[in-house]
Amino acid sequence: MRKGRQFNARKLQRWAEAGRGEGRHSAYQPWHQVRRGDPASLGRSHLQLSALADRHQHLLSDGELLALMCVWALPGVTDVLEQFPLDIEPGAHVLARYYQGFASGVYPGTKALAERLSIQHPRIRDGACLVDQWVMSTDILAIFDSPSWRCLAVSVKPSSKVTNRVAEKLRLEEAYWLERGQAWHLFIGETIPVKARYSIRSMAPYVLPHAQPPPEVRQRVVDAIGEISSKSIAQALAAVQAEFRMCLEDAQALFWQGVWLGDLPVCLQSHFGRGGAALRRARPDVSPAWAPLLRSLAS
Repeated sequence: MRKGRQFNARKLQRWAEAGRGEGRHSAYQPWHQVRRGDPASLGRSHLQLSALADRHQHLLSDGELLALMCVWALPGVTDVLEQFPLDIEPGAHVLARYYQGFASGVYPGTKALAERLSIQHPRIRDGACLVDQWVMSTDILAIFDSPSWRCLAVSVKPSSKVTNRVAEKLRLEEAYWLERGQAWHLFIGETIPVKARYSIRSMAPYVLPHAQPPPEVRQRVVDAIGEISSKSIAQALAAVQAEFRMCLEDAQALFWQGVWLGDLPVCLQSHFGRGGAALRRARPDVSPAWAPLLRSLAS
């Protein structure tokens, strides 16, 4: 998001007074939002309905949409807080909003951590003058309730944008979450092949607005479709419709959720077109796009 004249200390104060960055689930308000009154983002923004958060989520780039799709597939996710502001001064743990066990702790803010790491803290400019501390934010914060309460902070950056200064700020953001005992991950969308990125973005409207189906439903979808490589999308959707006696829109949601979760091993670099071409089976040695997030969460 562009930090120009429209960003000033008064605007950030109004955001804080309006409750931005507070709440959870459907009551959460992102710090940066896709709305007319906010400064414009540098990338393509998305206002995406999400079953995980039970609201529309404010995503400031295609990369953030890809990251949200990857987070959706992780086991145990109970909430996702996007554009999450980091405390400048010492503050409470974000998990205190969900679990009483985190309510008593106080953790260092970005100002103290910047001093510890000898990093210049980001600041707001008013013309040529630096006038106030800038509120840093994490692009996507995934909250897990199983097997225990924890979170995964995800920072989304294009590889071309990771300059020395950006790398410093990423170190500061990582330190913020490590101080809180939580995992942090740098998500670079370019590591996903171009055709797969396009396919994932195309799937998002069918996947994100819906809760993950239970295992027995997922298995019925697999059994109804049968061998993937012998079917077109149109044939696969017709099989799901017949099995569940549902409308096309609901069948599309089940089908694309099955593809994204790996139940239906469809190659995401296929040209899906209008649905008439035969589906290609994914190579068994290709890891899912969310595998790096799983590794960060486990480390």
